[in-house]
Amino acid sequence: MALVKTSSDIVFIKGQLGGVYFKRSPTGLHVQAMPRVVRYARSPLQQGGFGEHSPFICSGISGFSAMSWIWMMALTVFFSAAWAAYAIAFYFTTRDGEEKRITGYNWFVSYAFMFPEEQHPPFWKPPHAPGDLPDLIVLYKGLWSYEHAPIGMPNEYCTDYYWESRWVYGKPSYVNDDKTWYIWWGDPYWTVSPEPGVVVPGVTFFNDVPDIRGYYRNPWTKKYAHVYLGKPIQ
Repeated sequence: MALVKTSSDIVFIKGQLGGVYFKRSPTGLHVQAMPRVVRYARSPLQQGGFGEHSPFICSGISGFSAMSWIWMMALTVFFSAAWAAYAIAFYFTTRDGEEKRITGYNWFVSYAFMFPEEQHPPFWKPPHAPGDLPDLIVLYKGLWSYEHAPIGMPNEYCTDYYWESRWVYGKPSYVNDDKTWYIWWGDPYWTVSPEPGVVVPGVTFFNDVPDIRGYYRNPWTKKYAHVYLGKPIQ
């Protein structure tokens, strides 16, 4: 902060934010200590066109600042639209104008938008490829799988993607990538277990309706697993 002498009568200023200043008497024979008052004032540029009547003055935002914020938002929208147009033209199409295969993070976002189930968010890992979506998805205890790290899970933890595999008892079975869990027809129930065609005590889930989709129950632990489609029905 600048300390400015506003009169030739002031001979010395002492202190920073407070303090006093010393003023010469009219005769010049004496010096008087005067209390110094610090006053803060906003410049006209800071107050903007509205000045003290700005509708934003109660929140500390002046008219000039409000217009700057509006201009910043307008630029953000403009540059976002410009970047999206550029990306569609150069990043998602080839030189011949054909669409590129979506990979990596863009594929993960695309899968999130096209995911067929509305009651669950997209899985935390993308499937094999855009043309190789899983036939079924299993969630152990529903959204509980999203709220816990996949380390130290119980033995009955069967959350994963499942693709069609060999036939069991006249119907196709479905297996995850690690081939550690299967969904198979165990007449009269669809079943989830570590081995196809085998009911493993303690880690097997049964569905009590003919539809492969739905809630499967483990009669030993009373827990459930939700099986639902991993891609739209053709």
